Amino acid sequence: WTSYARTSKSELPVNLYDPVERNGVLGHLTNLPSLANQAQMAMDIHNGNHQNYKPFKPKVFVNKDMEHYGIIPTQQKMTPQAFSSLSPKKKKGKSCPHTAAHMQIAYEAVAKRYIQALLPPAEFGVQTVEINVPVRDLLGHNEAVFKTRGKRVIDEGWRAAFPKKGGTQDKILPKLSKGENGKLKNVTTKKSRTKAPPRYTLVSLPKELELVGKDISDPKYRKILQTAEGIGRPATRSSAIETILKRGYAETKKEDLYATRKGTDLIKYVPKWLSTPETSAIWEDYITKIESQTDDQTAVTMRDNFVNKQIQKIEELIDYMNKKFLPELGERIIQAPKQVSEKMKKAIKRIEEQKGIKAPRGTLSDPMMASAFLSEHISKSNSGGSFKPSSKQIDFAQSIIKNLPDGVEFDNAILEDGAKLSEFINSHKKYLPPTPGQLKFLESVIAKLPAGTNVPDDARKYASECSKFIDKHKSQK
Repeated sequence: WTSYARTSKSELPVNLYDPVERNGVLGHLTNLPSLANQAQMAMDIHNGNHQNYKPFKPKVFVNKDMEHYGIIPTQQKMTPQAFSSLSPKKKKGKSCPHTAAHMQIAYEAVAKRYIQALLPPAEFGVQTVEINVPVRDLLGHNEAVFKTRGKRVIDEGWRAAFPKKGGTQDKILPKLSKGENGKLKNVTTKKSRTKAPPRYTLVSLPKELELVGKDISDPKYRKILQTAEGIGRPATRSSAIETILKRGYAETKKEDLYATRKGTDLIKYVPKWLSTPETSAIWEDYITKIESQTDDQTAVTMRDNFVNKQIQKIEELIDYMNKKFLPELGERIIQAPKQVSEKMKKAIKRIEEQKGIKAPRGTLSDPMMASAFLSEHISKSNSGGSFKPSSKQIDFAQSIIKNLPDGVEFDNAILEDGAKLSEFINSHKKYLPPTPGQLKFLESVIAKLPAGTNVPDDARKYASECSKFIDKHKSQK
């Protein structure tokens, strides 16, 4: 019943102003009592049959390429019977969040806006008055200038089609002439302070991303971002903000957004070329140039050059960040997930089927075993022979090696063989040290236990023993 809905555009392509297109839609709308008179008026004006208004091309119709234009009623014939029978299509077994009444309200809203766009503009008479008052102004001038404006409706135009409650209120000033004097009765002053701009919220930030071009000084890039409607798209901006929150770069307090230390560090160290709106404008401009190519091979070459250049710059940035920060991070401890997710289970079963192997007993329930199994077999070559262990697998094994008790030997050559390293992890994972979180929780449990309760040394040394002690005593916390 309406054109494509997921669009932020409001303009319409000029071909939709063609009499056949225009009258087809308006003709259907005259079938609905709530829209009939207004739709007929719009049709009469543009067909040259209205006694008060001449035909004109509304500004909403433009000559420019658009993927999707403003939402309007389609040529599908709408009748009172069709309107009353509008109902949502429900998927089998699923509830539907909207009702027939919602659909009727939505269709009427779209139809009303379409009719209003075809009606004449409203006209107003405006009266502007400047008054010079003999008092010192904020800048130290001996006279202060005050302005006021009166406004009255001459022609309601499109506003008259579906008037809002209360209508347009006239503000009429007394008749005045230039140089006329008035009597100054009194002067009052008020001291106030400016307020800092409000913080961004989950609602305001997507709109700011859409309008980001307004703050760019270069007119070329500003225009590109205005045409591209800013950074991202309406359907992707909110999900991008959710990702920023999920990764800890920002947090919410009530409805406001605050940058975290992690977020400010990111801003500090990511180079300008990767963090400014101008980069998006440059990319958009280059993509437009690719799109305009008539020779496919030229377009493909331009595309590949563009992609390769970005890959090179990103790899250089990663290399720079690694050299700058990795030596300062200290020992890296890889922690297994708290539980085996459904995604991990599916991956394990897929590896079993593809390689004709059976995962060790407990792999589907033990997070450490699941992580080790996936690290081993995802990194393994298709040849089925010996393979190089992944860096995560080595880091995981190193955390066990450093915690091995006296008398348990380890051959460093195993670190070069992924299969042997996986076997070592499976057989020695009981020596994995507890995580900082485990130790913190352990100490909170111990603090609540009766004085003199025996705490084995291994509870603070091995993750498995730590978990056993916690499970045994946490009910007494």
